[in-house]
Amino acid sequence: MPTHSSSDDSDFVDPVNPSLDAAEAWKAVSLVNDWVKHAETKSAGVLAASGVVGGVLYNLVKSRSDFDCWIRFGAMTCGVLAVASAICAGIALWPRLAPKEQPTSVFYFDHIARRHPNGPDAYIQELKGVLAEPDELLSQLGQQVWANARVARHKYRWAGRALVALLGATAALAVVALDLAAQSTSVR
Repeated sequence: MPTHSSSDDSDFVDPVNPSLDAAEAWKAVSLVNDWVKHAETKSAGVLAASGVVGGVLYNLVKSRSDFDCWIRFGAMTCGVLAVASAICAGIALWPRLAPKEQPTSVFYFDHIARRHPNGPDAYIQELKGVLAEPDELLSQLGQQVWANARVARHKYRWAGRALVALLGATAALAVVALDLAAQSTSVR
């Protein structure tokens, strides 16, 4: 517990511990980076599943020449939604680099690479300076959390759209499969 010479403890405010604040800020950076990874993992899974749904649809209808209205509707809907799902997942996975903004961050890889293209020496000195100044460190980490949160939000938005389209494609695929099953049992 901090000590001071005043006998009145009611007015004493513990000063902010910069190392504790920096540790908490690093945890926030890590947490937001995990959100980005989760959104990308979800998007990659949806992209793969979209390909599987498209492949199953193709195998169901490739050898048929007569299509009733349910198969036509289901196959077209499934195909369109599977492609839409793949596109949305691809957008979520697409790397976002904004070269028009000034490179100011000592933690964002694109800013580091653009600001210090000729080697690490100047970067190391800049990083040491930021690490030596608790307020600047917190500012840089806060900016990184904010930027990564925006990236995570963008990725989750498109991953969600991809998932909705995939669920629709799967439902349409079920319509095709059920109609084909009904036709095969009624022919026998």
